[in-house]
Amino acid sequence: MKRIYSFMVATVALVAAVSCNKEFEQENIPAGGQTVVYTATVDQNDEPEAKAVLDGLVSKWSGNEYITLHDGSNGFYFHADAGETPVETIDFSYTPGEGDPAFTATDVMAVYPSGNYSADIANKKVSGVVVPEKQQLVDGTYPATAAVAVAYSSDTKILEFKNACALLKFKVAGDDVTRGCFYAEGDISGVFDVAYNGGKPTMTATEAKQWVDFHNDEQFLSEQATYYIAIAPGPVANFKMYLGSKEIKKYNSEYTFKRNVILDLGTLTYEAPEYAKTVYLKPGEWASDGAKFAAYFFSSTGNEGVMMEDTDSDGIYEAEVPESDYSRVIFCRMDSASESFSWESTWNQTNNLDIPEASDNNLCYVITGWGEGEGAKSVGEWKSLEMATAVWTIAGAFNNWTAAPMVKSGDYFVAEDVTKLHSIENGFKILENGNWLGGPAVEAGVWTALGGSDNIYVTGAASATKYDVYLNPTSRKFVIVKAGEQMPEEGVTPPEETKTYYLRPMSSWEEKNGKYVAWAWKTDSEGSWYDLNDSDSDGIYELTVPISVDNAIFLCMKAGSATNWANELFRTSNLTLPSDDKNCYNTYTSQWVTVAEAKAYEPGAIYAQQGYVYLDASDWGYSDARYSIYFFGNGDTWVSMEKVEGTSSLYGANISDKMDTYTSLIFVRLNGATTENNFDNKWNQTGDLNMKDFKDGNNLFTVKGWDGYTDGWSTVTRLN
Repeated sequence: MKRIYSFMVATVALVAAVSCNKEFEQENIPAGGQTVVYTATVDQNDEPEAKAVLDGLVSKWSGNEYITLHDGSNGFYFHADAGETPVETIDFSYTPGEGDPAFTATDVMAVYPSGNYSADIANKKVSGVVVPEKQQLVDGTYPATAAVAVAYSSDTKILEFKNACALLKFKVAGDDVTRGCFYAEGDISGVFDVAYNGGKPTMTATEAKQWVDFHNDEQFLSEQATYYIAIAPGPVANFKMYLGSKEIKKYNSEYTFKRNVILDLGTLTYEAPEYAKTVYLKPGEWASDGAKFAAYFFSSTGNEGVMMEDTDSDGIYEAEVPESDYSRVIFCRMDSASESFSWESTWNQTNNLDIPEASDNNLCYVITGWGEGEGAKSVGEWKSLEMATAVWTIAGAFNNWTAAPMVKSGDYFVAEDVTKLHSIENGFKILENGNWLGGPAVEAGVWTALGGSDNIYVTGAASATKYDVYLNPTSRKFVIVKAGEQMPEEGVTPPEETKTYYLRPMSSWEEKNGKYVAWAWKTDSEGSWYDLNDSDSDGIYELTVPISVDNAIFLCMKAGSATNWANELFRTSNLTLPSDDKNCYNTYTSQWVTVAEAKAYEPGAIYAQQGYVYLDASDWGYSDARYSIYFFGNGDTWVSMEKVEGTSSLYGANISDKMDTYTSLIFVRLNGATTENNFDNKWNQTGDLNMKDFKDGNNLFTVKGWDGYTDGWSTVTRLN
């Protein structure tokens, strides 16, 4: 029996994303949407395909359309045929074929375009939704498969689809532009989880990309057309729009792209660059069977095929560009008998490629594969001649000075997981075509010129630390970063991230009128001296160190003396630097406290100690009593309390080692004539108290009754 399900689907309004930027035009659309209904039968052999179009500011359905309905266990393809003219109303249907499951669900998640998704119906979330990183432009609408929308229904009769993406809108001015890229520091394409979120879908990246490449099916972009690309909503920074390989617009700011938003970037003007006069080809896998090679040049004004030659027998073929306005090239692998270019003699070819600009170093196209599938076009990438011709290797203490290849990655050569870079004996050298090149000792993350006879090593490195080494063969500079960290931008020294700690010196230190310094270090690394300054004359001294430093010793030294251990007057013990706001070391109490607590500290005052619990026993009376704590829950134990000197009725005990063992405690007043902690010697006790109250910051319990009292928790800093 054929099952047909009809759905009410609301299109979603689109509003402007950046109202404060006058360069962007806003498109304000009513908050509501037109309700639409869709119907058809399904052919199980049809390939699901998205064809929805943006008609002005309303999504409409066009041609064969598919959605996926997911009941949490299975996904079902529902189909509709909208015909040639886009419509707002149509029904979807699902007819199970032989062996297919029946659709019987009530609670469902629906996704457009259809695909192989998984769903969590209880949390109204679907996983595996794709915002394509490559999108084909279509005049006046969003690219096919990019119009991501979701819906939730608890009765399978009404589905209100909600758009999940944001849209970028733009026009192009200029000739011979076929493709471009939108790039931003943020999760703008890739694979996402989409939560229905009460009709306001949210997207969470699972395999995110920072770009969307777009093209017009290898055709030139029209100046009369309006184009859209879809991106995932969310915060980004420093977004850029490229046409060809040229950066057209750049915004060095942070933005948040919002769902249901069209951001109009206006007209992107492309000025044709001055193209290279000569292009090069490294044939790679093409260099077989006596093949010859050619370059087919073309633009909107003409075309010409030219045979390529290896003039210096280095395996790199070259060809001069016949006309200055030729902007594109196709490299071809030719029949071994070819004397001139002809398509009939072509064995293999690349896709249409943009010729690099004259100022670009990437003039050599390196073939990297045959392409996939019968009739596929070969693939490769533009490289600098240095990248295409040079052989770079690395040798050092980490591999017993045996040269190992550095791997090409984009415009760089890389050696990963290199160790033993902590001294000049434990370093490395780079080899260019077998020639050994050294350099100076370097800091991690700083680009440095290659050259010299010394071994290269990282200053302050630990012996076991692993590093990645990046080399730019064009600038002949290298950089070393911790294994797995991102390579810093060349020519830019990254600012060193720092953190600040504080010192409250005691009066005996202050009486010496000395200078304050610190010896600070990163675990398993050598340390360095740092001066401390009281920048605001408040008696609190500041220590600023790199964020990786995690240990320090504070010292008071003779005024005017050299900074070394021989001139110390006072010092703290070895301190682990804290990660919270208790980042001021109070030498009176040998404790890390907040700066405010350190400033408020009064010498001679009695302050609560970290990890201690206190009992105010004034209401329990009798000076011949003694006090203990009984811990229970996950075992049991007793801890005796001691009188806090300088107070009349406070008793304290360090219970820091009990916090994570026991769940409950009881304060007990015991017979002072006894020595054993047990309930046989008890005079009085509190009720059962929860250890969580102490963990939450309460450190004082004040007794207000003889037995069973439980409401006495408070927090105290000063005890007298």
